[in-house]
Amino acid sequence: MIKHRTLRKQLVNGLHLLTRQKKKGVEEHELEADLFALDRLLEQKNYEEATPHAERIAARLKESHKRSLLGKTLEFVASLIAAILIAGIIRQCWFELYEIPTGSMRPTFKEKDRVLVSKTTFGLNIPFTPGHVLFSPDRVKRGNILVVTAENLDLPDVDTMYFGIFPGKKRYVKRCAALPGDWVYFYGGDLFCLAADGKTLHRLQSDPTIPKREYIPFISSFEGRVEIVAPSPFSRHRTYLIKHMDQPLGRIETNPDGTIRCQIPHNGTWIEEFSSPKDSSHNSPQCIGEFWGLMNFASSRLIFPEELPAEAARLGYEDPNAVLWLELKHSPTLPPSGKVKQPSFPLVLTSTTWIPLRSEHCERLMHALYTARVVIQNNHLKRYHYEAANGASIPLPTPIPDGCYEFYNGKAWEISSGGTAKPLSDTHPIYPKTPKELAFWFNAGIDIFPECLVPSSRHMPTRFTYYRDGDLFVMGEPIFFKGDPILKYFEGKEFTRQAKDYSYFAFQDMGSPDAQPFDPSFFQHFGYKVPEGHYLLLGDNPANSVDSRFFGSVPEANIRGTPVLLFWPFGERWGVPSQPSLLPSAYTIILFAITAAGITVYAVYQHRKTERELEELRKRKL
Repeated sequence: MIKHRTLRKQLVNGLHLLTRQKKKGVEEHELEADLFALDRLLEQKNYEEATPHAERIAARLKESHKRSLLGKTLEFVASLIAAILIAGIIRQCWFELYEIPTGSMRPTFKEKDRVLVSKTTFGLNIPFTPGHVLFSPDRVKRGNILVVTAENLDLPDVDTMYFGIFPGKKRYVKRCAALPGDWVYFYGGDLFCLAADGKTLHRLQSDPTIPKREYIPFISSFEGRVEIVAPSPFSRHRTYLIKHMDQPLGRIETNPDGTIRCQIPHNGTWIEEFSSPKDSSHNSPQCIGEFWGLMNFASSRLIFPEELPAEAARLGYEDPNAVLWLELKHSPTLPPSGKVKQPSFPLVLTSTTWIPLRSEHCERLMHALYTARVVIQNNHLKRYHYEAANGASIPLPTPIPDGCYEFYNGKAWEISSGGTAKPLSDTHPIYPKTPKELAFWFNAGIDIFPECLVPSSRHMPTRFTYYRDGDLFVMGEPIFFKGDPILKYFEGKEFTRQAKDYSYFAFQDMGSPDAQPFDPSFFQHFGYKVPEGHYLLLGDNPANSVDSRFFGSVPEANIRGTPVLLFWPFGERWGVPSQPSLLPSAYTIILFAITAAGITVYAVYQHRKTERELEELRKRKL
C-alpha cells in the first residue's frame, strides 16, 4: 500500500509538471511516455516495472526545480517569511504551546509545565495587537484561567522576542477572580465578590468549579507597591504613594523641614487617617488597613522562645511550654503626620503580637508546609529560576543531598531536569525533624532571602495568617481551632492590650462579610470595584505571584485565550486544568468548520484536477 502511494505521488507530481510545460509550449515526450507507462503499470499493480519510470520522473522533477543561487535565496527568504507569518497568526489567533516559567500558578501549573492554550475560547484575537473581534464577555467566568498580554499594563520589562528576532510583549497566566463591575473584599483567605447587580454575592471558596485556593489582598508587604513622585531630581520634597491593585491607598508627603503628612483617599479627596467623622454606620475606611480587608490578614514568621522580644514578656506574652512562637505583623496604618526623628522611616506601620505554639500546632504546621521550588547545592539553598539567575543563597541547618526540591501540603518532592516530580519518603533528610528545621523552612522556604531568618528584620517571610469563622489559619490550613485554650488566652490578651494602648489594634476575627444580616453597602464602602471592561486576575500561589494586586485589573482587550490541556509532565496533574468547564465557543466551531470545509474543497479540487490530467494523457496515447 505504501509503495502504491509513493508511486502514485510521483505520477501526480509528474502530471502537474507536464501540464505546466504544455502551457508554456514545451513538449515533454519522454516525461509523457513515462507517465503513461507508470499509470498503466499502477493499474496492473506491477510495482517492480513501475519503479524505473517513477525514478526517471523524479529526476525530471528535480531538474525542473533547479534554481540559480539568487533564485534559491529569494525562494528561501520568501518561504521563511511566509512560515513565520503563518506561525505567528496561528499562535495569535488559534492555539499555542507554552512552557510555564515561574511558580505563580502553583499547584495548578508549576515551573517547566507545558500547556496547550486555545486562542479562540472567548472570540477571535486581532493578530499582534490587543483586541478582539466577535468577543463574548459572557463566556469569561470567575475561576477561568486566562492568558493575557502584558501590553499597556503597569509593569516593568514587558518586552520579549518571538523566534529570537521579532519584538513582542510577555504573556501572563492568571486566574480570573472577579468580573467587570464586581465589588470584592478579602476575608479568611477567601474572596467575596458582590456582582455588578449589587445583590448577588459569590464566595470563591464555595464555588465547586474553582479549586480551593488562598486569596490574599497583598503580595509580600502591607506597603504594596511604592511609587515615588518628586518635583525634580534634586528636590528634597517627596511624595510616596502606597498602591494596592495599582490604586493609591496612602499618600505620604515629606518636606525639607523634616515633617511628613500622611493621608488616605476619601470620597475623591485625601484626608488624614482617623480624621473622618465617626458615626454608628462607620461607612468609610478610617485607615489604610480597612481598605478591601487588609486588616484581616497578618504577615508571620516563627521565632524561638529565646528570641521572643523583651516587649512581649513585658506585655505578658509568656508560655513556658511553647516550642516556637508565631510572630505576627498586622493592622497596617500610616505614620502619624508631624515631625520625624530620622530621615528614613517605615511607610506603613504595623502592630506586632505573638502566639505560642505547642507540639500539636507545630505538627499541623508541618502538614501544611509548602515552599517555592528550590535548588540545593553544597548544602546551600537557592530559589529555582528558569533563567538560572544569581539569586540569594543561604546555608541549610542540616545536610541535604544536592538536587531540586519542593514542599506542598507537607509532602516533599524531588524534581528532575525535565520537570517531573518524585515523592520522597518520610525518612529523607529534607523533612524537618526539629523545631529549628521547621522554623527554617517556614521562614525561608518562599523568599529564600537571608533577612527572613533574622527576627529583628523588618523583612517578613511571605507567610500569611488570618481568621476564618473563629479558626486561625496559617499557610492555608487551620492551626488553631475555635475554642483552643491557647487561642482563647491569646484573644483575651489582645483585647486587654488594645484597651490599655489606644495606638494598638488587636488582631482579631472581624467576621465574615456575608454574615447575617447581609449588607451589600459594606462592599461599596470598604471593597474594591473592578472597573468596567476589566478583570481582576490573581495567581493560584498568592505568596509568589505578580498579578492584579500589583498591576491592577486587566483590560478585556488583553485577554488572548485560556489553557485547555496540561500535556507535560505526565502524572496526576496531566489533562484539563481545574477551572469552570468551557465548551468550544460558537466562533471556534465556525472557524474549525470553515477550515475543514476549505481543506475538503481543496482536496476535491486537486483530485479532480489530477483525474482530468490523467484522462487527457490517456486520450493522447490512444
